[in-house]
Amino acid sequence: MKEPTLIILAAGLGSRYGGLKQLDAFLPQDKTIIEYSLYDAYKAGFRKFVIVIKKENEDAVKQMVHHSFDEHFDITYVYQTPWADRLKPLGTAHALYCCKEAVNGAMGIINGDDYYGYESFVKLYYFLKTKVDAKHYAMVGYRLENTLSHFGGVSRGICYEEDGYLKTVQECTGIYDDNGQIKCDLPMTLKRDQIVSMNMWGFDDYIFNEIEHYLQLFLENDYKNNPLKAEFYLPAVFDSLIKEEKARIHILKSDAKWYGVTYKEDRQEVIDGITQQLDHYQTNLAEHELVLKKIKSIAQQFKIDGEIVQILLNQSGNINDTYQVITTKEHYLLQRINHHIFKNVDGLMNNMALVTQHLTAMGQTTLEIINTKENRLYLVEDGNYYRIFKFILNSFTYDRSESIEDFYRTAKCFGAFFKNLRDFDASTLVETIPDFHNTPVRYQQFEASLKDGDPIRIAEAKAEIEALVERKNISHRLYELYEAGEILKRVCHNDTKLSNILMDKTTREPICVIDFDTIMPGFIGYDFGDALRSGANHTYEDNADLSEVYFDLELFEAFTKGFLESLKDTLTMGEIETLVDGVKVIVYEQTLRFLSDYLDGDCYYKTSFPRHNLIRAKNQLTLLLDIEKKEPLMRQIIEHYK
Repeated sequence: MKEPTLIILAAGLGSRYGGLKQLDAFLPQDKTIIEYSLYDAYKAGFRKFVIVIKKENEDAVKQMVHHSFDEHFDITYVYQTPWADRLKPLGTAHALYCCKEAVNGAMGIINGDDYYGYESFVKLYYFLKTKVDAKHYAMVGYRLENTLSHFGGVSRGICYEEDGYLKTVQECTGIYDDNGQIKCDLPMTLKRDQIVSMNMWGFDDYIFNEIEHYLQLFLENDYKNNPLKAEFYLPAVFDSLIKEEKARIHILKSDAKWYGVTYKEDRQEVIDGITQQLDHYQTNLAEHELVLKKIKSIAQQFKIDGEIVQILLNQSGNINDTYQVITTKEHYLLQRINHHIFKNVDGLMNNMALVTQHLTAMGQTTLEIINTKENRLYLVEDGNYYRIFKFILNSFTYDRSESIEDFYRTAKCFGAFFKNLRDFDASTLVETIPDFHNTPVRYQQFEASLKDGDPIRIAEAKAEIEALVERKNISHRLYELYEAGEILKRVCHNDTKLSNILMDKTTREPICVIDFDTIMPGFIGYDFGDALRSGANHTYEDNADLSEVYFDLELFEAFTKGFLESLKDTLTMGEIETLVDGVKVIVYEQTLRFLSDYLDGDCYYKTSFPRHNLIRAKNQLTLLLDIEKKEPLMRQIIEHYK
């Protein structure tokens, strides 16, 4: 299987921009758009590159590229020269034709002055490795709203599709956003999610035969009639291929934000957009290559199906290192388990296997563990622990719900999850993190921090400490109810944040609950409360503006409704009546944990500034105080839906 080549078109003049955009190092770290594209393409899997340039710009382009990328990058430079007697080349299809002797096999093509986003390179590379041939090409399509300029009208190729294939492209000029309504020079209505072409294509080397044919037609017609201005464009070539049924072009839809510098005023938006993603660009690519080789070796020790095509590092996740392993047949998630937090890996994986087997037997969609070739649940190598799951395609997760309806649906999903586990014997599970939600123990740890913590910090947090001490009885509330026989120990998730529910990209409906690292015996009130602690807080838990912190009763009601619709026939009356207690306890517990860590010198939670944990504790305490004020209304809501 040959490695695909990425062709970067960098010979344009950038007339509206007022200079050579491709060499303008205005972005963070004094880099050009081409350098960021090379970086994204490399991380997506590309290892061979061709850059189309003007002869007179060769030294400048090479100096720019090799400023960022060392000699292990396989880069070939191709010249696009003016055609015959005119001052400029013939256009993008001509630029591709100039690469005929420099590349063979599968290839992708992009503009050098456009920022396409990592996701788009990932999709293009996978297509080129697995699906491309002489009859099947690809175009990466963007949502129109993700490609507009705030400083003038733009031209876009409006794409029309049929069964996932490109049907035709209509060139549309003067497109701009008029207070949420997309307008253009033509008398037509454009939708915000309309798919547009940004000149990111994939094909194989048979394309050169077609270009030779269409170039001859172009020279005999358009060029002959207008030799100084006629342009031989790639979209026109692809449009002809479709109409003549010579090729089918898959539309690879990308949700990435496209950035371009059509106008000089666009510069700041591009800078801001890339600045928000700088964490992605901090990886040393030589070290990244070594990691990928290691991960590939580990993945091959599991019972995965197909040849490995791509390995991608997931940026999300605070505990375990996670990689996507994509083969010619399947899509997997490989994780390195953080055994410093989860010390009993065997117990953790056994918990997970028992629960997923139970759910699968009930016909429920859930995580599917892939065993090692030695039929174990995980692999131990060099003192590290690894596991693999099947990746659930066409899915996404929310960090925060986007609507009341979303929150209601996630509540129904969590409720259904617990209902499906109602007959599961929780005593068969081990505690993967002992005393994780044992609030009395958390209070004891808080008392230890008061005794041994930093005296200056203790003095600074005097008001928060007094408030927590005054509410000590909250820490024992659920355990007292359990000892009185009013609530049960059940299989609990213990991390019911919204990002632990997979959603379907097409239907926007929940698929299943994920992340079973903390599956263990517990109280349902903890899981109910934890979902609301994060989901019904009007703001994020790091917000230092406490005036923005409050408990949203509308979200509480939506979640309660969905949760109890799924689960009320399963819970005891005592469990239902003490759900509000669960909300109070979990918010109190999290306040204890943030403040204890602050007093101890920030040893557990990652912090971004000196008072980060104190801000978090103040935030959660403010939330708790608001919950106390609204407790009677919360209990009325519970009563209504029970």
